[in-house]
Amino acid sequence: MTRIHLRPYQAQDLNDLVTLWYQTWHATFPEAAYTHTKGKAHTTAALIR
Repeated sequence: MTRIHLRPYQAQDLNDLVTLWYQTWHATFPEAAYTHTKGKAHTTAALIR
């Protein structure tokens, strides 16, 4: 059995988190129109910090 170690969220995780959300959103809802591009999502993530 593989063990998984989870650690608390850290500020440097934000870009990876936004990327994961973006990819999951488009994989789950390929027909949905989302007005932001990946580049804009990453810009937004940078602004949140």
